[in-house]
Amino acid sequence: MAAMALISILSWDSPRYLDNLLGDLSAHPPGSNYAVVIVDQGSEPETRALLKAFAARTPGVSVKLLRTNIGYGAGHNLAYELMRRKLAFDFFVTINNDVIFGQPGWLDTLVGAMVADPGVAIGGPFCDAVRPTAGAVNQDFAYICGAVAIIRTSVAERYGLFDAAFAPAYFEDTDMCRRYEWVGFRQRHIEIPVVHGYLSDTDPVNVAKKEVLAATYGNFYLNNKLLLFNRWWRHPPSLRSAADLRTTFPKLYIPLAADRRLPP
Repeated sequence: MAAMALISILSWDSPRYLDNLLGDLSAHPPGSNYAVVIVDQGSEPETRALLKAFAARTPGVSVKLLRTNIGYGAGHNLAYELMRRKLAFDFFVTINNDVIFGQPGWLDTLVGAMVADPGVAIGGPFCDAVRPTAGAVNQDFAYICGAVAIIRTSVAERYGLFDAAFAPAYFEDTDMCRRYEWVGFRQRHIEIPVVHGYLSDTDPVNVAKKEVLAATYGNFYLNNKLLLFNRWWRHPPSLRSAADLRTTFPKLYIPLAADRRLPP
């Protein structure tokens, strides 16, 4: 039987981008064996109407509507937790709501590459470089970006998915990649044709959303970058067991040890 993949999408308004993605998924099936879960984080009625219509006409799609934005990592963690009770999936795939794909079958390409290399925990088409800047330290770290990433479920179950300490967003994907490599797994760059909308177009809606988040979290980009640096370069952790993960990273979502209480 072909490996099963769960595609997780977060939405928070930006209906123009979201409509493009949903249309792309409908017109160009991404793979042969998959389901889709979408967690909406308190969007306006236009966005929610798009999601409800998509779910109504598309088999294998689940939608969870939240009252508020719980953050990027926490949102994907919730999607995972909701579906692991209902569906056995081998891979968890995160995609941003502003991407579109250049050809059908892109998910099968990701899954095939992961199946062929069991030592890889996470793969995807986007690799970026982070250069921590604290004191005299300069070190590059390449990582798979969560905008399009495929994660091996067996690894996530034991070593965690996203750490909600990186709230509300930024560097939670970098932290996850670093954690997986720290415990002995590898990343793999898997090339697929994809366009990322936010990289070339600043949507006024998203400017307003960032202002809302900044009022609550302050400069979360800088704060999370410093958290990443302190965790992995200044004071690297000693991780000898899964129990060490829970102690060292108390906000890390580890499915096998998760608190089953879910956000409203």
